[in-house]
Amino acid sequence: MMVGTGRDAVRAAIVLLAVVLLLPSMQYLSGLTGLFPAVGGGQGNTGATDGQGARRGQFNFPATDNLSLRLYNSTAPGNGKLAGIQKGAVLVVKGTETIGEGAGFGAPVLDWGGRTYFSKTARTEPVEGGLSKTFRMDAVEVGPTHHTSFVPVDPAGEVAVIYTVNGSELSIGVNLSRIPQNATLMVLNEQAGSIYWYYTDLESHDTVVDFSWKSVTGRYNCLLDSRGRGFWVDYPPDLRNGTALYLGRETRPAGFDWAGLDYRVEPAAFSGHELSYTVRLLGG
Repeated sequence: MMVGTGRDAVRAAIVLLAVVLLLPSMQYLSGLTGLFPAVGGGQGNTGATDGQGARRGQFNFPATDNLSLRLYNSTAPGNGKLAGIQKGAVLVVKGTETIGEGAGFGAPVLDWGGRTYFSKTARTEPVEGGLSKTFRMDAVEVGPTHHTSFVPVDPAGEVAVIYTVNGSELSIGVNLSRIPQNATLMVLNEQAGSIYWYYTDLESHDTVVDFSWKSVTGRYNCLLDSRGRGFWVDYPPDLRNGTALYLGRETRPAGFDWAGLDYRVEPAAFSGHELSYTVRLLGG
């Protein structure tokens, strides 16, 4: 009995040592593929989230030594006005999220029938090199300007978005086939306005005035922080199909903190039912 017990103890010690040695590798693979949540980040389950952040699965994708992207299968991060709304990709600098109150990269907002629809619930599924996230447009914005809230309603369709990461380049494909074709879709690319306040299209340079909103047409539209880190959003040829790209920024004490380059899309103008564009992360 003593011999058997000793062997069991040795086996247990070997198994424990193997787990300790393998854990860093599992975390590394998690960051590369997004197939596993980061440690402490939830279960990483696919399926509809409950809109309350109960399942905070993280999908992390390294870009450069200091920059990475993060996607959630919940409404995290819960900052400011958009705390209960599903987000797109979050920019992470040296391990710190810099989304502020923004909607992230590739987040849909639908204008249809006199209402503005957001997404409280979504489904996530890993794909090669990234993540597929399907936003159910199931909440409307109500109330006076800057004091609005989001009320659950019958969904006005779904917007499926595929995020593919290749180094510092994020490719975004937005499926337009599951929403009313007479609607207008805004595809938001937003991070914190308190951080990203400097705009350049490589030909002109300017500080983004707070509370501003204007159309831009540059090929490389960049939003940067004080150290030259940030992102550019391209102006694909499809945008000439009755669509546009807008630059905006808003910071207010009452929970507003975003700056972004947002697309305005008419779904009926896209014969292929998909908007494809690129976000590139800048700075190390």
